[in-house]
Amino acid sequence: MWWSKQRINWYSQAVAYTPFPKTLCKFITPYLEKTETIAEFGCGLGYVSEELYNLGYNIKGYDIDEEALNFAKDRSKLPIFFNRDCATSIPSSDVILAIFFGHFNDKAYLSSCLEKTN
Repeated sequence: MWWSKQRINWYSQAVAYTPFPKTLCKFITPYLEKTETIAEFGCGLGYVSEELYNLGYNIKGYDIDEEALNFAKDRSKLPIFFNRDCATSIPSSDVILAIFFGHFNDKAYLSSCLEKTN
């Protein structure tokens, strides 16, 4: 998987020194409704999903990297993170966020993910 302990440590330290997740959410929220269900594909360490959840949005974060998800769950204590491969198992959602989704170069995989959201 992409997330190593070193990357998790580096990214979590970087987030502590920058308002990046909050800034990103300020950019995204004008396009979202709080009544919509939102799925974040590739949520990684969960900072964006957590911020949107804390703003009152109905969001679930999905990733296939257990180490990253365990970090997100332990850090946030929120029940919104799930280890799922979006190509095989994603509940229906009104909105899909793929901010840091690492499979854009694999068109077949991305297509499979999007087909599962219907």
